[in-house]
Amino acid sequence: MHEIAKRFNSEHDAHCKLEFVNVDILRGGDNHDLLSKARRDAFLEQIGASHFDLVVVAPPCSSWSRALFHDASYPRPCRNFEHPWGLQGLAAEEKNRVSEANVLANVAAEVMVHVATACTLALLEFPEDLGECRFGVPASLWQVLPATSLQDLGLIRGAVFQCEWGASCKKPTGFLTNIGKVLQDPSFYKGWPNFSKHDQSGKGRQYLGPLPKQCVHGGKDPL
Repeated sequence: MHEIAKRFNSEHDAHCKLEFVNVDILRGGDNHDLLSKARRDAFLEQIGASHFDLVVVAPPCSSWSRALFHDASYPRPCRNFEHPWGLQGLAAEEKNRVSEANVLANVAAEVMVHVATACTLALLEFPEDLGECRFGVPASLWQVLPATSLQDLGLIRGAVFQCEWGASCKKPTGFLTNIGKVLQDPSFYKGWPNFSKHDQSGKGRQYLGPLPKQCVHGGKDPL
């Protein structure tokens, strides 16, 4: 993003410049640590005051990953469909990791409420919820977000194949946004995840959309 802003600024009039703020502890250290309520409140205050014209939110997804339910060599899952906020009996390190990820997931939802209320353009990005997997049913942020209230704020949810947006692999991804250009794009498939009938544990929860079964590349890498 910094490179995009730099290129834009070099090619356009001085009266129109892009400024990009990357809130990331790898860049900003403790000053960007959103586990701190004081720092969260400071950023939310800026968003509520329309300090930003566009906000892109990408909360960490490692503890929500489908890969944990697909490959037995990976670390054991710390959450699932029945217990999206964390399984019982976790080790201290696992419990801490899940707790931190839960805070940041809730921060993401709170940010989207603030940007929508401030009439700011926004996009929340998170892997698509694709239902049952090889060794169980993963949890997903899309299962726990308050869909109705977010829609009432004018935020529309859909999904994309990243390869149809210039990436080298399909990587199904959900977007929650109010950006007109995204909403109008034919490769943005509007709707919340839809599934076949399943039991309380999620068994039988097969993905029915909104993404089609294959991307335009037929499931192959585009390159």
